[in-house]
Parts: sequence; structure tokens; C-alpha cells
Amino acid sequence: MQPAHILVITLREIGDVLCSTPVFSALRAHFPAATLTAAVTRSAVDLLTENPDLDQVIAVDTGSRGKRLMEKISQGVAPLRQLTSRPDLVVDLTANDHSTLLALGSRGRLRIGRLRNKGFWGRNRCYHRTFQPNPKIPMVAQLLEILSAIDLHPQPEQFPLRLNPSAAAQASLSALLKPTEAPLIHFSPVSRLLKKCWRSERMAQLIDHVASRGGVPVVTSAPNPQERQLAQAVLEQVTTATVIDLTGQLSVGQLIALIHRSHGSVSVDSAPMHMAAALGKPVLAIFGPTNEALWAPWQATHRIVTNPLPCRRPCQHKRTCTTYECVQDITVEQATQAFDDLMPTLTSKEIP
Repeated sequence: MQPAHILVITLREIGDVLCSTPVFSALRAHFPAATLTAAVTRSAVDLLTENPDLDQVIAVDTGSRGKRLMEKISQGVAPLRQLTSRPDLVVDLTANDHSTLLALGSRGRLRIGRLRNKGFWGRNRCYHRTFQPNPKIPMVAQLLEILSAIDLHPQPEQFPLRLNPSAAAQASLSALLKPTEAPLIHFSPVSRLLKKCWRSERMAQLIDHVASRGGVPVVTSAPNPQERQLAQAVLEQVTTATVIDLTGQLSVGQLIALIHRSHGSVSVDSAPMHMAAALGKPVLAIFGPTNEALWAPWQATHRIVTNPLPCRRPCQHKRTCTTYECVQDITVEQATQAFDDLMPTLTSKEIP
């Protein structure tokens, strides 16, 4: 099979989309002459604009929850008007109702996707071939395994995450940062999922520790009010004067540019953690109820900090737990020791 046009659908959060980039690379390696298009949520477009494996990125609005099936079909097919040609191969990495309808509406000559029992009746019949990857291996490897449906078996270790900052984003970031020779350490202390967040006072103490080591902590968050408020609760307890507050101020492109400039990254399990891994930065990752065996920074130098309770990996009380001791009881000493092990020396790096 030598497809002329391949459509890859990944309608997930930013971090999930970033974990899909090895699939783009594997498809490009096997089909170098094909036109490769990615269909992603509108918030994830900036992740892929500089991806050398892609020829086209189309934005999909996914706000279809609560709508009837025919409305979902209409909404799902609309972005396909942007396609330059009918796809010969459609790879659906999402496998939810919306992505399935998008795959079906593309009229792709060969449609493959993840085998799942959830969703509308007959959903799996919308694909020509389905595959069930091993749920216990890292998520990147699971996504690559879906290509087994077309007899491709890429070796996961050969395909890192791919992410490149744009020149425009780097230029606009420069206006927000004063020149400094001290190494920037990026902090992403919060997530839209509260259960992933560490205690604010302990995160503040870790920021102070990094500053005492000679690093310049730069704290970011998404612009939504909840995350920004959580990040501000951390900053209110920081004592160092060197911390830079960029919470809620950066676009996705600017965040990529910031992490690219940083010496390393400290993050809860969230999209910035995967960005840092993709950009080759050392990552201190704080995990709670989510499973680091699936979501650890892919092919990056990293340390995982968690409280290894027997009820996690996988979380056995997703709907009932209110304490999340797996993340809340991580000590400052655990985190500072992991940071010092990960980044024993902080090298000066001038920021233009």
C-alpha cells in the first residue's frame, strides 16, 4: 500500500496530541511521498504548525457534547472541507464518537482505529480495520501499535516526540523576559484536574529551593481562571524575589518557546511536561493518581516524584477519593532531592 494522502485524527488534549507526533514521524518514514494531514482540536494547532512531518493541519471544534447524533455528524464533517484531496488512509488515534464520525465523513479509502466498546452502536463498523493496543505499555507505544492494523510495526524507541518553537513565538516571548545569564527553570505547578496538583505551600518551597541553587523560576499556567488562581496561590507563598510570574499570559506557542529557552522543567502531569520532554529538557515530574508507566516524559531525562500507595497504578478510587494522598503527601525533601539529582549543576544561559 502506497497512499497518496493520509489523514491522522487526534482530538484530544494538548499533551495527548503531542504524544501522537511519533505516529506522524513513523508514517512519514514509511510513506515519504504521501501528503500527511493532521486533524486536531483548535487548541492544539500551535503544537503542530512547525512539525516537519506534516503538510497540513486542520482545526476541529469538539464542542458537541449533549447534541444529537445527526448534529454531531454535521459538525464532524464540516472541517473536512479543508482537505486537499480524499484520503487514501485515515488513522484515528482518538476513537471517540466525534473522531469516528470525522473518519467516516472523510470517505477515506482505508480507515483504521482503536477497537473500543464505548460510544454509539456500530461505532467500530465505521472503520475497515481496528486494533487493540496493549493497555499496559506507554501511551506513545500504544498509539504506534495502532499502525499494526496496516502491518506497520515501528519500534517506539526510534520515534521521539517532535516539537519546534516558531520564530514568531520566540520573538514575542523576548518582549516578556528581561535578559539574564542565570538559567531559567520552568514551573508548571497546576492542572485543570485538581487531583493532579501538589500542595501549594510545598510547591512554593520547591521554587524557593531552585532559586537558592541559582536558577530563575518561571511559573506558568493556562489562562482559565481556575488554573490561574491555583498558580497564584503557589506564588503567594514563594519568598524568592527572582521568580517570574507568567501565569495565564502565554499562548501555546509562547509556552513552547519558553520551555525551549529553559534549562529544565518542573511540572505536574500535564501538557507542559510533555513539551519539555519533546524539547529535550530534563523534567522533574510530579505524579499522583495518573500512571507514570503510561504517561512519563517520553525519551527524556527525568525524575518521577510520587507517593507510591498500593491504590494507584491504576487509581482504584477515581470516583470516591477525596484526599489524593498519592500526590498531596509528597514531601518537599523528596522533590528537592529529585531536583538536585536531576540537575546537579545549573549552567548559565544568556537569554537574548
